[in-house]
Amino acid sequence: MPKPILQTLIVEDDCDHAELLQIALSRLNDLEFEITRCMTCTEAVHELSASQFDLVFLDYWLDHGETGDMVLDEVQRSKSCIPVVVTSSADDIYLATTLTRAGASRYLCKRDLNTKLLSQTIREALQDSQASRRDHEDQTLAAETLDQLTPREREVAGLIAEGLLSKQIAGRLGCAEGTINLHRSHIMSKTGAQSVADVVRMVLMSNGKA
Repeated sequence: MPKPILQTLIVEDDCDHAELLQIALSRLNDLEFEITRCMTCTEAVHELSASQFDLVFLDYWLDHGETGDMVLDEVQRSKSCIPVVVTSSADDIYLATTLTRAGASRYLCKRDLNTKLLSQTIREALQDSQASRRDHEDQTLAAETLDQLTPREREVAGLIAEGLLSKQIAGRLGCAEGTINLHRSHIMSKTGAQSVADVVRMVLMSNGKA
């Protein structure tokens, strides 16, 4: 069986470190990498907007005080779910936590590039990316399903998701309980929901809360 080829972007301004990373990647027996290298975040953002990548290695501290935040912001903005492994010479737990919150998949100290930790880090980053893509697809599907509803039906669906009963929703919206029950019937029919729990799940998923 042929090895999967991962389109990989390396953002690194130190040619020696970039070369060491490529050598380390070439030694992984079960994966193959097609490498694109950039020396600045501006170049990297251009590459990300022009090409499809499966994996990014990002040196966080670049020359002239430039950091990798621009690249992380671009990945977040594009919602592409590309796994970004941030590399740094500093073994800094605080920085690793901060960058993970900013959208990095993993943080890897450069001294660990030649260890089995590199393979483990890549696999975990790819797995996280697949899970994120599934969540994004589910969220998109839920949003598209709810788009079939009228504005009033969507409002009622949102209140259902808050746990309100028909009588309470009627009081909130200033209409008859029978009208709310009719809206509920339309919501179930249009979305294909089999239960109130399905409606709640759909609303939460569309809002990215499920």
